Amino acid sequence: MKKTLRPRRRGFTLIELLTVIAVIGILASILIPTVGSARKSANKAKTKAQFTGYANAIQSFKSTYGYWPEFFTSDATSYNVGSNTAEFVNTLSGRNITNGNPIQEGGNRRAVPFYSFAEDEFDPDETTDTLVDAFRNPNIIIKVDYNNDGQITGLPNPSTGSGSSETVRAKVAIYSDTSNFAEGEGVYSWD
Repeated sequence: MKKTLRPRRRGFTLIELLTVIAVIGILASILIPTVGSARKSANKAKTKAQFTGYANAIQSFKSTYGYWPEFFTSDATSYNVGSNTAEFVNTLSGRNITNGNPIQEGGNRRAVPFYSFAEDEFDPDETTDTLVDAFRNPNIIIKVDYNNDGQITGLPNPSTGSGSSETVRAKVAIYSDTSNFAEGEGVYSWD
């Protein structure tokens, strides 16, 4: 009796499997850093747009009332938004941060809405409302040209990220103080 030979199925050899895994590993090592840097660039752009909105709202406030919001007291003062979120939001939105009712705070006597804060501008992990940038950093610092000389001094240098040596020709300067964060780079409205 003659035996019929079945065609033998050929699978991948161990060497072929290891080669495919190695190629996938090389491609992943090339692609993963690219995705990370793209995400970082997108967060920087989003933060800059957020800072531009804040700066425009503060300048509109000054144009409307003839003075800076009351949380600015002198040209030497930096205002940290993260530690004073309620005051900042109430003043620029003309609404109470907790209940949404009109509020006259920070010199906004007519409760004019200068800025509409988006939900993603607040830290989702906090029980209290805290404004954060796109990197979820609450240390957002604002300085204004309080003495109306057309420039703001004592700002950090964007190329080094530290030191107070920068002078900027602007009415409002905003930056992320990331000295306590792993990112190591700040976002600067004037850079």
